[in-house]
Amino acid sequence: MKKKLGRFLKKIIAIELNSWVALTIIGIFIFFCLDTEAISQSDSHFYRMLLAGISVVFLVIFFILKKKWHSFAWPWSKKNKVKPKIVAQFYFTSLILAAIFGVFNYFQFNSQVFGGISDYYDISYYYTNSKYFEELGYYNLYEAMLIADEENQNRLSYIKEYRDLETYKIIPNELAFFEKKAIKDKFSKARWEQFKSDVDFLIQKNNSAGWQYFFIDHGYNPPPTWTIVGKTLSEIIDIENLKWITMIDFALVVIMFFVIAKSFGLEAMLFSLLFFVTTFSGRWPILGQSLLRFDWLVALVLSVCALKSKKYFSAGGLLAYSGLSRIFPIIFFVPYIFKFFSDLWQKRSLAKEHKRFLAGAATVTLLIIISALISFGSKTFSESKNNLLMHNSPTSYSSHRVGLGDALFFRGETTKKEMQENGAITGKSKQIADILPWLYICGLVSMVFIGIYIIRNPKPTYQLIALASIPLFCLTNPQINYYNLRILLILWHINNANSWLNYFGLVWLFSIEIIAQATKIVGFTRYTTTTISSIGLAIYFLVILLFLIAKAINPEKNTKHLSKLTSL
Repeated sequence: MKKKLGRFLKKIIAIELNSWVALTIIGIFIFFCLDTEAISQSDSHFYRMLLAGISVVFLVIFFILKKKWHSFAWPWSKKNKVKPKIVAQFYFTSLILAAIFGVFNYFQFNSQVFGGISDYYDISYYYTNSKYFEELGYYNLYEAMLIADEENQNRLSYIKEYRDLETYKIIPNELAFFEKKAIKDKFSKARWEQFKSDVDFLIQKNNSAGWQYFFIDHGYNPPPTWTIVGKTLSEIIDIENLKWITMIDFALVVIMFFVIAKSFGLEAMLFSLLFFVTTFSGRWPILGQSLLRFDWLVALVLSVCALKSKKYFSAGGLLAYSGLSRIFPIIFFVPYIFKFFSDLWQKRSLAKEHKRFLAGAATVTLLIIISALISFGSKTFSESKNNLLMHNSPTSYSSHRVGLGDALFFRGETTKKEMQENGAITGKSKQIADILPWLYICGLVSMVFIGIYIIRNPKPTYQLIALASIPLFCLTNPQINYYNLRILLILWHINNANSWLNYFGLVWLFSIEIIAQATKIVGFTRYTTTTISSIGLAIYFLVILLFLIAKAINPEKNTKHLSKLTSL
């Protein structure tokens, strides 16, 4: 016991509690114990903008320290070479405190935002539709909810129209009741009564006068391979205990940052966390407010961490889960495929790492797909395909989207009036539809150059996965919340943080958030905010792609002349 206590005290002394590290502990204590007043969403945007700016300053300091001492670590680490030691202590303590402040600001210093559910709309899709998926499928959620409410308290009688989820047309609510018998016949009597009770609970929890937008939104879109997981959870946990199910995401994200710290280092984790709590992509849905909205992101990031740690079976399984959860992450297999065939060609044999990776991916894929097929049947997969094609087509384009198509048609609109003068969202969606073939060509061309780069510049697989963000940006216009995936880019750059190009990437990614948050502070429309993000990312991806092309065309020459600029 005395030996254990002695070792513990030595560790405490090594951490130097009388130094700047002590301030970190004090800061955590203050933030957790101080009864702070909740701030507005506008104030939260201001602090996000401020933190993004501070993160840029940290990156400049990081760059200077790297150049001067080449290697520095936590103040108590033997690897630390920064002199005097207080410089590293001050830097790391400030970085930690900024991250802590960012977490609290993310939740608006409001225990209700963290511990409650302030918006039941999103959970209404993910919990209700997955729980009753066998009866509702992809197309009958709105009709069933309107019919159930009529049999309850008729609180939604003011809803005059809703979206037909099969055609995306807005239609009168009277049409829902023409389907009453057909819809109710899909339920057993007990299941219908349970569904009615769940719907009534959700309507009461949210402002019953504010459901108009819900019924003209685009409904439930996860594939059956996600639904099998969502349905299992929603059937285990009663609707009265919804908060427990929403906190699964919170636990997953905490695990994600822990693994990032273990795989890439604490500093990489802190910069990733700062990005997570400052990006406009994190504005909605708020972590802990819905059901498994972050599972795909966690699986994607953990896959890269597993690759770095050489846990190839886990890496393959996690990347497969991410793709099965939201489909679009399947594109992150593209760099791996190029790496796979490059290694196969050079070695003329299948390396153990590829065998393990493919075994992990195949195992998870088969388990989830077979489970979904047994539960829902093959027809559901066909309906899911049609639903996803509709949801990702220009028809469903909105002010929430980010992508190359979004960036190309921005004309400086900052108000709804200016939007109307330039054709509004409908006009923008038509313009994107007209150039869709060119967007596909851009995506395919970027894939080709990424492939050539991977073949001609051998790199570990974990350093390549993030490159799929470029064709993803060209080929799709997903909702901005999916661009939380930029954590991959933060890790990619900071892992190679010994070149101007990687510092450009890090600074530019945070700078996009400074401008995006500023647009919300001054009161611009959401379209302006998301499109500013699209334009910023278009510039970022263009610069990265140009360097990839340069090294793909002539790796030896460019390695010699660009060694001071890039270590990609």
